[in-house]
Amino acid sequence: MTGTVTVTAQGPLPGVPALGVAMFARLGVSPALGVARALPDGAPAAVYEPRIGADRAAERRARFRTAVQGLLAP
Repeated sequence: MTGTVTVTAQGPLPGVPALGVAMFARLGVSPALGVARALPDGAPAAVYEPRIGADRAAERRARFRTAVQGLLAP
């Protein structure tokens, strides 16, 4: 979970992970393509910046973990 809230993510679409899977599938079908040709062209259409700082994100993660531990404790 570390870094999920505090790292800037860029991608052409909100479904960027799906594009990565598609790229690997394309390479699986045609390995001769190479990574450069299997990747989608173009720059990101959107940049997603964190709305909270690293300290606040760490505090939220700690509270979340405490709550989960409370639910899982016998």
